[in-house]
This record gives sequence, structure tokens and C-alpha cells, in this order.
Amino acid sequence: MNTKSPENHFKTTERSELMSTLIKNKKERIINKVSKTIKLLTMFLSLILSTPFVKAQTFNVEVAKSKLEWKSTKVTGEHSGKVQISKGNVVITNGKITGGEFIINMKNITITDTDDKDKQKDIVADISGKTFFNVAAFPTAKFVIKGYADGFLFGDLTIKGNTVLIKFKTQFKIVGNLFVAKTASFTIDRRKWKLKLSNWLKESAVDNELKFSVYIEANIK
Repeated sequence: MNTKSPENHFKTTERSELMSTLIKNKKERIINKVSKTIKLLTMFLSLILSTPFVKAQTFNVEVAKSKLEWKSTKVTGEHSGKVQISKGNVVITNGKITGGEFIINMKNITITDTDDKDKQKDIVADISGKTFFNVAAFPTAKFVIKGYADGFLFGDLTIKGNTVLIKFKTQFKIVGNLFVAKTASFTIDRRKWKLKLSNWLKESAVDNELKFSVYIEANIK
């Protein structure tokens, strides 16, 4: 006949109570953890549901009021002019530039540094030629906005079929349905777009950097 001594009985009871306490504490921890998780999810869902949905706004470029100016320097001086922005738009979400694009009419390049019509014609012929902008094959250039951060607008600039990511300092403001933006003067390295003059002497005298500045007005129609 097996009988438990009082001491063994006490130890068994103590172990049983300890296990019961451990199980109870574990259950309480699990319940508390689940409760906290549910509270966090509830707060997250509440935040999402309470945040108003903001639709992206598209501002269409006012071509007549916008301008794209360029400048090219060389050993003996410089040339400057304008290129027409034929159309474009800017997408604004929550007051930030989030997208858009501009189409540039490469057939409409003007010269502003001289009033001599013959010189203007010669310069336009040089930069419109096959080895430079090749306007006959690529009548438009395009800039696609990728984003705006730290005061810089950045995106893909496509010229003559070659696309390169660029960025430049830009200030903008939105007043009602009007969007206005102005860039600081910025440069691109024309070699990245394979732009060169057919005449070797002229090519060797012209700097590789092309300077640009842009002013944009756009509105919601």
C-alpha cells in the first residue's frame, strides 16, 4: 500500500499551485498583448478613416505665359534664346508636386542675343541639325516629373530619343486654381544626350554645358 508522506503531499500541492499560477500569468500576458494589438489596430483604422481623401489636382500649362530660356557659351562669347513649351501639366497632391510632364517644341527655337536675322538663321540651323537636336527626326523633347524634394524638382529629360534623370532648384506656389513655378538657372551636360555640332571647329569652341531657366504658369480648367 502506497501512502504519501505529509512532506511529499505538501510538495505536490505546492508544485500544482505554482503551475496554476504560471498558467494564469501566461494567459493574462497573452490577453494583455492581444488587447493592446486590438487597440493599436483600432487607432490605426480610426486614423485612416478620419483622414480626408485628397484627390490629385492637375494644373494645365498656360503656354503663352510660360517660357523656357537657354544659353550656350563658347570661346568667343555666347548665344541665348527661347524654346516653346507646346503643352504640359503639373499634378499636385496635398500641396506637393507629385507628377506631370512638359512637351517642348524643338521646331520653335528662337535666338535672342542678336537681331541679325542671318545670324539667327545660321545658329538655328546648326543646333537643329542631325548631329545636335536632329529636329527633323525628333521634333519634340519631353520632361517627365518624378518628384519634388528639398526644393529640387527632378525627372526624366528626353532629347533626341535619349533620356537622362536630372534635377534643378525650383520654387513654386499655388493660389487657388493658379500654379506658378520658377527655376534657378541650371545646366545640363549636352554630351549625355549626344548633342554635338557637325562642324568640328564650332564644336571644339562650344562649351559642353547648356544653361536653362524655366517659368511656368498653369491652372485648373
